[in-house]
Amino acid sequence: MKKRSVLISVLLVILWYFLSRIVQNEFILPRPDVVMRRMVFDIADSNFYYIVFTSLLRLLKGIIVSLIIGIPLGLAAGLSDKVSDYMQPINAIIKAVPNMSYMIILLIWVGAENSVIFVSFFVLFPLVFTNVQMGIKQMEQSLKNALRVYPAPFLTRLKGVYMPQILPQIYSSLKVGCGLGLRVCIMAEVLSQVKVGVGKQIYFARNILDMSAIFSWTIWMILLSIAMEVILEKLKFLFKVKD
Repeated sequence: MKKRSVLISVLLVILWYFLSRIVQNEFILPRPDVVMRRMVFDIADSNFYYIVFTSLLRLLKGIIVSLIIGIPLGLAAGLSDKVSDYMQPINAIIKAVPNMSYMIILLIWVGAENSVIFVSFFVLFPLVFTNVQMGIKQMEQSLKNALRVYPAPFLTRLKGVYMPQILPQIYSSLKVGCGLGLRVCIMAEVLSQVKVGVGKQIYFARNILDMSAIFSWTIWMILLSIAMEVILEKLKFLFKVKD
């Protein structure tokens, strides 16, 4: 699988090179070597790390808020049909509202910096909530029967029964949500024009028609998404996920 990914990546770079040779216009499609030189320059620039860290911190805050709110509500909805009925329309509305609407409304309500965090939350919350609820709903009938026959305090049930059921679902939410949240976070930064962030750099590059910078930042975000997936894969054991 990894060999195929590397092969496809190489083929895409080759295709990119030939297309850039055909277009012969750096303002439309810069050559791969030009973009690579720009990326090397980024690595040598200390501001690059601060910019990436700032965007990742916003994403992390959105993820943490989504987990803090989504896990308890998903657990409650999985255990109670009444809570599930109340949460279903709320969750449906959150998922139905376009991301761009969130960005514009929140930009007016909470300002540029906080709007990015809130947008990340509204994108990731339905994912966490739905997966946790599904994890409880799919709990084996034998476990449900055992809890009826041998009732235990909630904290005991949470630790011994519910958490093993929802940890793999939380992992699944994070695996999908990190990449999705990063893309949405960058979009929100572009729209809100935050003072510091990857989205700000892309917006600035667009204004001065610096396509090599746009391509380099785009590639960095792809590499960052891949890195987050690799890290999550390494931490899979913490979520009791079976191979």
